[in-house]
Amino acid sequence: MSERIARRGRFLGRAKTRGFLYDLGEYPGVVQTDENAWVVGELYGLDDPNEALAELDIYEGCGLNDEEPHEYIRKLAAVMQEEGDQIKAWVYYYRGPLNTARRIVCGDYVRGSD
Repeated sequence: MSERIARRGRFLGRAKTRGFLYDLGEYPGVVQTDENAWVVGELYGLDDPNEALAELDIYEGCGLNDEEPHEYIRKLAAVMQEEGDQIKAWVYYYRGPLNTARRIVCGDYVRGSD
């Protein structure tokens, strides 16, 4: 999916947002928080946001035709870019159970559990 999104827009750099990151087994999940915890990821500017977000919603299981309750919800959130600028961006937050999830304290799914 990341390759498809990259073709639909432009990579703006890495960014971070407040949250807790969990390893859910086959994929990660971000849980929203106001605490001083950060999750890092990639930020993209989309050529056709409505089309790309609709496709991402389906991929994340929260599309219009997906059965409730959705495991993820898409919300606008404050995101801090590498150079320090704060903007609003869409973030998919996990809403499922965390009983078998492992928290990734460093907040970076690629780096793992530093």
